[in-house]
Amino acid sequence: LLSFGLQLVSYLVVFKIILKIVLSRLNKLSKLTSNSIDDILIDSLEQIHNTQLVALAFLIPLVNTVGHVQVLLAAKAALILVVASVLRKILLVIVTGVSSAYIKENPGTKTIINALKMLVSIVIYLLATIFILDIFGVNINTLIAGLGIGGIAAALAIQNILADIFSAVTLYIDRPFNVGDYISFGKTKGTIQKIGLKSTTLSTLAGTEVII
Repeated sequence: LLSFGLQLVSYLVVFKIILKIVLSRLNKLSKLTSNSIDDILIDSLEQIHNTQLVALAFLIPLVNTVGHVQVLLAAKAALILVVASVLRKILLVIVTGVSSAYIKENPGTKTIINALKMLVSIVIYLLATIFILDIFGVNINTLIAGLGIGGIAAALAIQNILADIFSAVTLYIDRPFNVGDYISFGKTKGTIQKIGLKSTTLSTLAGTEVII
């Protein structure tokens, strides 16, 4: 028990020192650069809570010292979930920071950004689930093959929706027009009021709204 406690404290101290050193270096770097990448990285690392560090410091020595098989498997699964939650939080902060400028210039991009955040969360926890199932002896090769086939079937079933999403992404990246621009489309002329995933709303000079 004493050895376990010493390991826990040692891991926690090491994690705190490494995090402090990395943040200190990034803060110094941010003062020398004009881009926002280092600021976003700082924000993402500052989102790591002390409770998560304590959980990591507790679970790592537990995985290395525990003897009971079921407790060991549970500890490994918990460790994977904690690591997944930390990665998810960091990635979500990065996505938010990178996309903030686009959202300010075009509020319509908020929809696609929220969808991207949800996708990040799903992918992180899906990978964590696969790793946990592998730990408990589930044949993940069969599962992955099934997910692949299921993914193809789902893609075929929602191909029209995916086409709309990819078209929206293309508009957000290329940005041929933004909310507030006055454009002409065929015989229709108007000011863009909203850019969504499936449609763009124009306000004509006559005061009517046209959805394309």
